[in-house]
Amino acid sequence: MKFNHIYFILILIGTTLSVQCQKQPKNDTIPLDPSIRYGKLANGFTYYIRPTSSSSDKIDMSLVLKGGASIQDMDQIDIAHFLEHMAFKSSEHFPLGIKAPDQLDSLKIGFFDITASTSKYYTKYNFEIPNKNPYALEKAVLWFKDIVGGDLKLTTEEIDAERGILSQERIGKSSAGADLRETSRIGLQSKIDPGARNWRNDLNYYIEYHRTFKPEILRRYYNDWYRPDLSALMVVGNIKDVDSVEALVKKRFSKIPKPTNPRKFMNMDSMYFIQEPQFAKVAVPLGNQDNIDKQQVIFHLGYRDHYTKAKLHAQEGLRRELLWNILSGVLLTRTRHNEEQYNNDFSGFNKYLTYKKAFGIFQARNMFTIFIDSKNNSAKEGTERTIRLLRQLYQHGLLEEEWNMLKKEEIQQMDRGKSKSTSSLIEEMSSHFIYGEALPEDKNTYLRGWFKGLSLTQVNEEIKALIPAIPDDIGIAAYEGNSILSLNQTDIRSWIKDAWNAPVEAYRPPEVPESLMQEKEVLALTKPDYAGKSTNQDTGAQELLLNNGIKVVLLPQKEGVEGIKVHGFSPKGAQCYKGDDYFSAIHSSAIVLNSGIADKDKFDISRYLASRSNKVKVHPYINVSETGIKGETTLENMETMFQLIYLYIRKPRIDQNAFSDWKKGEFESYVKGHILRNDMDNTMKSLTGDYNINYNNTTAMVEGLPMVTMDKAYEHYKDLFGRTNDFTFIITGDYNKDVVINMAQKYLGNLPDRASQNQSRSYKQKRVKLDNGPILFEIPVPKYGEGKEGMVYAEKYIVTKNFDWRERIKVNVLVAMMRNHLITVLRNQGFSVYTPFVFGGYNFEAARYEIILRVDFNAKGNEVEKEKQFRLLQEAIHQLLGDIKKGTINKNEVERVLKEIDSKYSTGLFNNSEVDERLYEYYRYDAPWLSKSEVDIYIKSLIVEDIMKTAKKYLAKDHRYEFIMGK
Repeated sequence: MKFNHIYFILILIGTTLSVQCQKQPKNDTIPLDPSIRYGKLANGFTYYIRPTSSSSDKIDMSLVLKGGASIQDMDQIDIAHFLEHMAFKSSEHFPLGIKAPDQLDSLKIGFFDITASTSKYYTKYNFEIPNKNPYALEKAVLWFKDIVGGDLKLTTEEIDAERGILSQERIGKSSAGADLRETSRIGLQSKIDPGARNWRNDLNYYIEYHRTFKPEILRRYYNDWYRPDLSALMVVGNIKDVDSVEALVKKRFSKIPKPTNPRKFMNMDSMYFIQEPQFAKVAVPLGNQDNIDKQQVIFHLGYRDHYTKAKLHAQEGLRRELLWNILSGVLLTRTRHNEEQYNNDFSGFNKYLTYKKAFGIFQARNMFTIFIDSKNNSAKEGTERTIRLLRQLYQHGLLEEEWNMLKKEEIQQMDRGKSKSTSSLIEEMSSHFIYGEALPEDKNTYLRGWFKGLSLTQVNEEIKALIPAIPDDIGIAAYEGNSILSLNQTDIRSWIKDAWNAPVEAYRPPEVPESLMQEKEVLALTKPDYAGKSTNQDTGAQELLLNNGIKVVLLPQKEGVEGIKVHGFSPKGAQCYKGDDYFSAIHSSAIVLNSGIADKDKFDISRYLASRSNKVKVHPYINVSETGIKGETTLENMETMFQLIYLYIRKPRIDQNAFSDWKKGEFESYVKGHILRNDMDNTMKSLTGDYNINYNNTTAMVEGLPMVTMDKAYEHYKDLFGRTNDFTFIITGDYNKDVVINMAQKYLGNLPDRASQNQSRSYKQKRVKLDNGPILFEIPVPKYGEGKEGMVYAEKYIVTKNFDWRERIKVNVLVAMMRNHLITVLRNQGFSVYTPFVFGGYNFEAARYEIILRVDFNAKGNEVEKEKQFRLLQEAIHQLLGDIKKGTINKNEVERVLKEIDSKYSTGLFNNSEVDERLYEYYRYDAPWLSKSEVDIYIKSLIVEDIMKTAKKYLAKDHRYEFIMGK
């Protein structure tokens, strides 16, 4: 390995500072939460045990190891992540791995109850113990002890078996898009951040490394950094006997010897802060991507907050982090207001980095980051405008109305945060362990009194003291050939300095509309009587038939819900139109949302709703076979919601600039974020006669954009929403029925029936009559995916029949069984599979049951060898499904799955907050209205033989359609 003198000096400085900080007494340290049983063993191992008063018997456990990816040596590429995977392989006390099927069965937990993740600064292993299960608790502690105590086997055979899985994870998470921010991010990080010095933005580079690195490299990382003095255990949940849990922890972890002559730990988070200010540029190749702006430039500005980092253990550190978040929020709001115009050439974002909050190229905690994305040669203007906004905040501070609103919202959030989940408690403990952040009994209460007492003058003084004039670190990304890349650090810092020193006026917020509708317009709305009124005998809902043909369904609830929800829908969608008209129709609701309503554009609407604390949400939609609009709000904003629904249907705003802005945005979104898997899903649908195509960032979307015209979009939008006779509006929530009826009559009752005989003809797409399976379709890789490694294999089982709720439950159980088995079986048989997907249920539009499984896998070797591996994978999947059909599955697992499904229905479907979805299925598809008791009884009656029969029925060969891409 080449010796890096600068890096060595940073290590010496970082180590010296770390030792000095440890020696200095911290008299201002906030006392630890007394409800936490905290301890540190002689070998340096740390533990936190926190009982909660939760009604759940669940206990969450996390093992956290400092370091993560940032402390890898130069020859260790993604090794921290690779080692995370290896912890699930053989160890001293778990020779077949913690997730071996028999092991999971003995623990009475599911595959996904044990997880792990690796970040830049730490690795975390999570173990979720449902119900009262002391045996699983003891085994979890023992497994964590194996991990920390040097007892992972890390055999060459197991390492080799995992190589393809790591590569497939990389492939699966990579995007086919060409987002300049993402394609340049890692390159900039590797130049600026000492903890990312060996990172690369090259998928093939990682895949090749995964295939070829020597096992000794991984073992070296394990021996260096997996040790008790860098580890902590967090146990949180309904713990009845804290003493016994502590005794168990001490018994297991105290046996681990204290490291002798350990390698010096490098705190890369601190090392980032002590290096010289950084400046880096990355030139990104243009490649063969269409629809990209060659003049796009990305700026990253980083401000290091040394003082807060040094005070994280104290009251002052907590207060400063809160003030930074206030500053960040105000600046972001002002930035958004500054960008409020269609076809804007630049956009900005900022964030103050705390625990688990990284953004852009900066990941060190206590960084304030600004991100600027500019197009059409506007980099200098965009940067200067952003800096002037920061200077404006520094010089003139917050306005009184800004502070009052922020203060109110922050206090409300503090009050809501008093009841914490186990995961949030573990996060706080992790931050205490990794960063030394204070962990008081109740952080919100600790801050609330001080924050509530802050005046506008005081908060402005505090914020002014935070804001620096010039960023410490600058990163720039542009496409090759851009003139910005010829500028040096002095040039760019001069831009920023000049912008900072330029005079700025006090902030003037944009005008907020006083109302959505003028008073005379509201008064002009009559309150027409309804044509019919009845009570539904199944649901108990009241049904009104308005004079314009709209059916209104009201079912208020008194418990478990807040506010009010409205969902209006019609069974006609874009499939009513053919050819180019279809594409104009399918995109028309998005066009209207981008344009606005009446005389107000989307920016006016956004500001108006912000003045209502953003508690009103309304959006129209049009998909292939349905047109609708959804609304949700608090009771005090109910009329605002109804007005928005009325205006989106009655008065969509037409604006050519907004239309061109929408189309440009769709192209840009596709370039940045499309993924191959979504296009494959659309192809699978088309080949099997399902026309509910996904138009979100897919090739189907971008291919149809040139055919969309503004005039046709509005014509079809008005036509589909104008057929009031076709609409049903479901209204749920905790509300006064008489008040809502008045609103419905006033706003929904005044929607005109604009149905025309020449429009909205139901051109029902012809369903493809499927030949019996099994049929294998080979799907060509799209042009943008050519050259990428990996294959995608999918199976789709289709059974056409009428809906039956009992059948759906059995299919849900079968899908869960398949999901649980697929990953364990394929991994245990050595296939390079990361996370297989299994999902299914009833497709109401196609009137059929569907079960879909999809496997992304990494095949090695030449074409013949890859074909052989594909056939072996195919055979393994069919063998697994055959075992389920034969009933050769563990009864305990069936019981766990049935509990999972029972919980899904009792806490999901029959939860009052989900009653709107049940009503939607009832009125939209004539699904039966079920009682919770009959569903509970049915689920409890199911046995293994029922699942066997369901598997035989739905997983039969003649129902199977197979798809392979990348073969």
